[in-house]
Amino acid sequence: MQATRNGDIWVSYFDEGVFGGTIHKDDRLVRRGYYTMREAVAAWPEFNYFTAGYSASSLPYDSPRFKEGVEAQWLNVDACVGERVDRANPDYARYMQVGKQGPKRACWNSWIAPHNFEGFFLNFGDMLVKAGDPATAVKMYGNAKLTPEYATWPYKQVLEERAANAAANVEVFRRQDPQPGAPTIMIRSTYACVGCHQQ
Repeated sequence: MQATRNGDIWVSYFDEGVFGGTIHKDDRLVRRGYYTMREAVAAWPEFNYFTAGYSASSLPYDSPRFKEGVEAQWLNVDACVGERVDRANPDYARYMQVGKQGPKRACWNSWIAPHNFEGFFLNFGDMLVKAGDPATAVKMYGNAKLTPEYATWPYKQVLEERAANAAANVEVFRRQDPQPGAPTIMIRSTYACVGCHQQ
């Protein structure tokens, strides 16, 4: 398939491979999805590093693919701002004027994802909590508040609770079978998609 910047095409092939292959226990299909996503990242890193990381967020915290997923989120931030962001102090405030056109449009809120920015940092914070780094997660959650749209985001209370309970959520987020009603990482939540796409 020819590389394009159409994220929907890549995600479709990736979903078919990784998720379909996992459900059907087809390792060949999983591998195909994995390498399709690598091609997608090369074609549009500002969009597809997120997709690669988000899809890995439900994996066990100590698995190599989950760790790759966390790194993909860091690389997504780097791709969006055009430099390596400080891993110890990821304060995004200084990057709020980065261009929002062309491929970088995937880094910001838009008509198709009116709370993309907030949802990205909620997910990234969740992944850092699960990885065992709640201190950096709190800083990442804080970045979600930098956009003016945060005031109208339906999930801002979720993010604020996450920040307040980051250390306590490490073990909670690591459970492969979360208890009903317990906090869980974004990809397993009822707002997995609408956290970014709901008006």
